[in-house]
Amino acid sequence: AHQPVDFPPAVVRDRLYLPVTDGSLVAIDRATGKRLWSKSAAGPLVSSPLVVGDVVYQGSKEGTMHAFAAEDGEELWRFPTKGPIESSPIYVDGRIVFGSHDGTLYAVDAGTHRAVWTVKGDAAFKGAAALANGTIYAGNYDGKLYAVRASDGVVLWATQTRREFSYGGSLYSSPSVAYGRVFVGSTDGRVYAIGAKSGDIKWVHATQDWVYASPAIANRTVFVGSYDGTFYALDARTGDKRWTFTADDRVAGSATVIDDIVYFSTLGGTTWGLDIKSGAVRFSTDEGRTAGVVSDGEWLFLTGESKLFGFAPPASAEATGARRTAAAA
Repeated sequence: AHQPVDFPPAVVRDRLYLPVTDGSLVAIDRATGKRLWSKSAAGPLVSSPLVVGDVVYQGSKEGTMHAFAAEDGEELWRFPTKGPIESSPIYVDGRIVFGSHDGTLYAVDAGTHRAVWTVKGDAAFKGAAALANGTIYAGNYDGKLYAVRASDGVVLWATQTRREFSYGGSLYSSPSVAYGRVFVGSTDGRVYAIGAKSGDIKWVHATQDWVYASPAIANRTVFVGSYDGTFYALDARTGDKRWTFTADDRVAGSATVIDDIVYFSTLGGTTWGLDIKSGAVRFSTDEGRTAGVVSDGEWLFLTGESKLFGFAPPASAEATGARRTAAAA
């Protein structure tokens, strides 16, 4: 049976590490798409893995952060939490930082496998955290964006974004940090720009439905999709609309900017690549749903339903789109 793949793989050197919702972490040869190893974690995998050196870190919905050997998939250690882990881990100064549905943001020492510090929210930490200038930013389902000093876990500020309860007001979106600001989407239907140092809300841009997606930032523009089926390009300074694109369905996954194209997938099963300046369609394929694309700088990798695709660069400058070169179920 084909199992869904909802989150992008980690691409490191000659391998991809792909999380599958059935609980398998699969290592795949980058060039051929061949499966190298597959290991089962405790519970479904609903976040992307992190590779640091020769270790792959992967959280599971059962509530465990696993550490696997990148070479052969041997489980090295595990760290239990009291709730599902949907938060893709990040690496900060020898620590693995991630959130859990148990309402805690953890910084686990990669050497001792113990929590160095924890931060408690009033609800689940579901999205991934972001790191910038020694500060970790993480959204919580209590509607607050937390700024945490990476060295010791001190909460520098916690800003309540929730403006009204028409759609919810929880933060699933992983924040993006640029230009001294933190950009994050909310299930209240809005995109927020918050001062990275002050925690002050600088601007708010309303869409017509939930914003689960994480923004991508480039060219002083915030790129983010909404459940209203629209993809937005917003001025990073003011929040004003630069352009919008009406997609074929709701957008739940994050945007990715590669060169001058912003990529995103829709729940209708299409992946779009739009020109970052004009919003013109530069690429599209009828694969992809939530995960979007990742790249190793040469190839483009796309997860579509229960497949993984590798797209090689076009053979000539005139070629449009890309050639499907590998698929591994």
